[in-house]
Amino acid sequence: MIYVSRLKNRHIQLILGLVLIDLIYFSNTSATQATPYIIFLGFLLIIATLYVLINAFMKLLSVYGLKLKQINKFSILMSIFLTSLLALQSIGELSIKDFLVLLPLTLIAYIYSSYGKKANRQIE
Repeated sequence: MIYVSRLKNRHIQLILGLVLIDLIYFSNTSATQATPYIIFLGFLLIIATLYVLINAFMKLLSVYGLKLKQINKFSILMSIFLTSLLALQSIGELSIKDFLVLLPLTLIAYIYSSYGKKANRQIE
């Protein structure tokens, strides 16, 4: 129960801070007049926000019984996957084919990065 209270305090403060930064940033920028650097910074903010949300959700699920050994790695890959879908959708290029290509690539990246950790531990 102590872990749940620590999870709530730290993650809720971080989530609220990132959402506040996102609201300020996206309410003050116009995508039609922004330079590519400004748009790229916006996508980095979205990746960071999604990472924190997915990480907190997965840690909350681990408290209730769903165990995932590499929560941080899973959170990074899922936030990159979702942001890639958002980027493709924002330029009007998202189709079911893109989704069906990105999903297995994300799964392969997760499995490959997990396998590398296991193989390194066995060698040592």
